[in-house]
Amino acid sequence: MIPDLDTSAGHLPLGRYRTTYTEISARFVEHDDFKESTTRRAVWAGFIAYMTAWQHVEGQLTAELRGRRLTLAVWLGGSFISLKPDPHNLDVTIFIDGDVVVSCQGRPGIGGLRRLGHRDRMLADFKVSPCVVRHWYFRSPFRSQLIGNRDVTDYVMFRGAFDDWWQRVRPPDEDKSEPTRETAVARRGYLEVEA
Repeated sequence: MIPDLDTSAGHLPLGRYRTTYTEISARFVEHDDFKESTTRRAVWAGFIAYMTAWQHVEGQLTAELRGRRLTLAVWLGGSFISLKPDPHNLDVTIFIDGDVVVSCQGRPGIGGLRRLGHRDRMLADFKVSPCVVRHWYFRSPFRSQLIGNRDVTDYVMFRGAFDDWWQRVRPPDEDKSEPTRETAVARRGYLEVEA
């Protein structure tokens, strides 16, 4: 469920909120707040096409997946998940099953996976700025359990980094400025859709 946005700041309250694509469309595309938007419908259509491309890759790898899912979750953040009337893209983090990726190496269709992670190309093709993170199972978050397994430590690091990143806010008149220590404080929420 998507909570009400903080109208003074234009963002979700701090935190990660599980939701559905239908709820996101209703709140950030169809809602009266955006009836004058000239970009939201096109950005959302691009995102839906992008996620359809993920489904196509999964379809090509059906035999190798053996009932497992490639995509596990999607985090959506940035200016699209705010009151900004005309965002130019949708920022997403896609979590994929690392074991599935390894089992599919060298199989027809795996090239599509690499293409879907190419940020500049996906921005041009779909108006989506993706970051793809391989999910790896781990028993315990304690250092002694993580040391020596680079895949797991990378997953833990990137998951934490993106959780931190999507909760930051740039100054209002500095759209693409570099983050500073002052802007690195968690100030907004973001969304998660389970794949």
